[in-house]
Amino acid sequence: GHVERRHGIDLAQHAFDVDAQDVTRIQQIFSRRLLTKAGNVDGDQVVLGLRKELRRMKADPGHRSSTDTLQKLSAEHVFFQLGEKRDDTLVQISLGDIGLRISRYLAERFGARREAGLGTCAREAATLLGLRSFRGFTRGERLAWERWSPLVLSLRGVGRWPDADKRRLAAVMRAKGGRSEADFVRLFDGHRRLRKAVLSLSEEE
Repeated sequence: GHVERRHGIDLAQHAFDVDAQDVTRIQQIFSRRLLTKAGNVDGDQVVLGLRKELRRMKADPGHRSSTDTLQKLSAEHVFFQLGEKRDDTLVQISLGDIGLRISRYLAERFGARREAGLGTCAREAATLLGLRSFRGFTRGERLAWERWSPLVLSLRGVGRWPDADKRRLAAVMRAKGGRSEADFVRLFDGHRRLRKAVLSLSEEE
């Protein structure tokens, strides 16, 4: 029901949400291309706001954006793309769809014992990816692993991935609970097989 779907979405948000604590860095990429969700009204407003700031900076090289402006611009994910436009970045992932898949997976396997099921999923994901123990994991890294585990188990064909890709996926999961969100984004973005699998899951009927 609604509660189950909400729970799944919450897990998806925790898995992919990226902090906007370094919003001042947005100024460093004002002259670059901005990628937002197609058809996203809020994203369109961010683009309009960005263009307005660009005009101000062109007219006055000494212009510095206000904190309020930076907060508005940081409401959407910003991607710096050196090459051709891509369709497999974090911004294309529908958290609602991913949340629904996770919710169904947990409900089908564990019914009302969803919280206990997360622990089971964490251990199964560790076995699947060849992680022998959580020794050395911080509390945040362990929590991130637990939240990512039902998603990983829901992805098709992970068990057939090369060992190197499995290790890289484990690194992505651990990085989500690390000190820097930038490390998580970099590792996720660099894992092409994972990006494709997550996008495929979000598009399943």
